[in-house]
Amino acid sequence: MLLLYKVASKDQLFKAWDFIKRNKKASPGIDGENVETFSTSLGKNLEEISQLLKTKTYILNKVREKNIPKNKLYSLIKAINVIY
Repeated sequence: MLLLYKVASKDQLFKAWDFIKRNKKASPGIDGENVETFSTSLGKNLEEISQLLKTKTYILNKVREKNIPKNKLYSLIKAINVIY
């Protein structure tokens, strides 16, 4: 089985969703959707994402990286959504 189909399976997407839901720091996406609103139509949303991935038509939001210095030893690279 191709890796794409493993990642796009509903079971795998549900596991990813569960991980996000348990992350108390999860913030709303650029579209303003948060954990609660996404979960109201969870089955439909995961099915749609699965189909888009399997048909290779899923499009990610564009992001740019922002380097955030933390101290002399390291810095954090943060992906920031770009709105056009």
